[in-house]
Parts: sequence; C-alpha cells; structure tokens
Amino acid sequence: MKVAYSSVWRSSNPKVGIVLLLMCVAGTLYLTRKTAPDWKCLQKSRLSPGKLSDGSTNLGEKFVVKFADATSTFHWTHTPRSKTCSHQKRHRVDVFAVVLSRPDSFSARIAIRDTWMNPRLSQSISEGQIRGVFLVGRHPDERIMKLVAEEAQEFDDVVLVDINDNYMNLPYKSIAAFLYAAKDCPESPLVMKIDEDVLLMPDMLYEKIRDGTISTNLSESAAYGHLTDFGVLPIRDSRDKWYSSIEAFPCPAMPPYISGPMYILTAKAASEILSGTARRNFLTIEDVLITGILAHDFSVALVNLPHVFYLPSSSSADETTPLVSWHGIKDPQKFRDLFHKFLISRCPPCQV
Repeated sequence: MKVAYSSVWRSSNPKVGIVLLLMCVAGTLYLTRKTAPDWKCLQKSRLSPGKLSDGSTNLGEKFVVKFADATSTFHWTHTPRSKTCSHQKRHRVDVFAVVLSRPDSFSARIAIRDTWMNPRLSQSISEGQIRGVFLVGRHPDERIMKLVAEEAQEFDDVVLVDINDNYMNLPYKSIAAFLYAAKDCPESPLVMKIDEDVLLMPDMLYEKIRDGTISTNLSESAAYGHLTDFGVLPIRDSRDKWYSSIEAFPCPAMPPYISGPMYILTAKAASEILSGTARRNFLTIEDVLITGILAHDFSVALVNLPHVFYLPSSSSADETTPLVSWHGIKDPQKFRDLFHKFLISRCPPCQV
C-alpha cells in the first residue's frame, strides 16, 4: 500500500494519480471491510431446540461434542492423578485455566510452568485462586505421543484427548476444555481458555476480579477478553484458513465475539454454550463459533477486558501500561524474559 500511495504523488499525470489513489482507498476498505451483523439471519439459522437432544456432554471416560451437522465421541486418554480443585482448602478456585497446547510444544509448556504457572512468582497461583492444566490432542507421530505421556506422568498437569491436534479441530478442542473444567472443577465460577503463546500475568488478571471488572457471580452469563464488536464479513474462499461455508454460516456478517487466544467464560455461560452446540452447524473459526454465535444464542454478555493485547504489535515491550495478557510470544526464552520484565514494569499487584 505504501508503494501505491507514493506512486500517486510521484506521478506526472494528475488523472493517473487520482485513479491510483482511489484504487488504494478501495483496497483498504476491502481489506478492512465490516458491516453490521444481521441478527434476524443469525436467529433464523439456529435450529429449534425441540428437534435435537442435549448438546455436548461428559460421559465418564469419554465425551461427546455434538453439532447440528456433526457428532463426535472422544476420550480422556489421560487426566491428572489428583483432582485439580478438590484439595484447595484456603481458597476457592476462582479461575480454572485450560491451556490449549500442541503435542510437540514441549518447550512452550516448560516456559509456562517456569513463568505464569509458577507458584513462586504469583500469589494467585500459589494460593490456588487460579489453577491451570494443559490440554493436548493427538499427534500422528507415536514417538511424540510417548514423550507427552511421560511428561504428563512427571508433571501431573496435562490432560490428553484423542482429538487430532490441528487447526480444523480447534472448536472440538475448545469445547473439550470447557467440558473438562465442568468435570474436574465444577465449583469454579470462571473458566479460561488460553493458547500456549499467550503470556499471562495471573495477579493482574486476579486484580480484575477484585475490582469487579470480572464477575464471579454464579448467576451471571458473560465472556471476557479482547472484544471484536463489529460485524466482520465471512470469507467464502474455501482456500482460506478462515473459510466459512454458506452451510456453516449463512449470514452476511459475523456477530461480535471475543478473540480466541485468551478468553474467560463464567460457569453459567460455559454451561449454556455447551448445551447449545447441537443447535448450530460446525464452524472451524472457534472464537466466532463459541463466543460469537453460541454466546449470542443465550444472550451471553461480551465484555471487553482492559489490558488484553491481542497482537504483539499492539503493545511495546518497553511500555509500562498494566498488562493482563499478550498474545503471540512464540519463542520460549523470550516468553520467560518478557514475563520477568513485566513482573516489574507492567504488573502493579505483583509489587505489593
């Protein structure tokens, strides 16, 4: 775009310059195209609850993820030996965090254990107010799965499921995260889905609970995170990663939703969303499906959470602005370095 704009000003023909400028503006509008959601279409595309049985459910050692056009049964192939929440005596677990992690991301999981899951570096983690596990799917290489199984035995913080771990199955894996939270930590008022490349400051997050920004009221239905509050147009090109077929999503614009790298659901919202999956078709765009479409079906309140940075470019590492989370840190050593830096510069509760 910069080359095109500079061409406008260098052109000796004013008409050519104007045409190029209009093309650039049109291109910019196309790339950022948005429109208001069609609420009537969204409501109409929801199937009648009387035509279908319950949605996604736990069935002991297995679980069912049910959409209107697809039903799949998976298994909990490994769960932590001790109940994640039952041994907490001093405090209720307010936030049960499920980290979605790829099977071969061994270094990323170690970095998280060294930083935001480390009880020596966070009061809310050490006191059990925030508890976390990793959710890992299936890899085609059995050697990798053997190493993951050994890791799960050693650290006792890994949940294994037999979902093929790829982007297309992300909605299944996210639904599994909420099912596991309901199974293992049903008394927790909040469940957080977080990706392995999101740097979290637990004490800063817990401060949002203390000041009332995040509610732990069991009667409230809400989702918290980075809010996309405008209707993004669905992509109809089947070659695109974020493709939405007409069958999966027939409406002209997406509803508002919470961006997928990190979001928090109240227990009521999570339960409602799980119950409603059978009335919606499967859509590979996980955050739109869960925090947009399914959340809208139950009038879940979408709340923009302050100090959540969706992309690394949205914040400088040298800033002193308070930080809840920062998405996109792929390098494990950089992850560690930034966490320790932010403990001092961007987490006021950490200094108390």
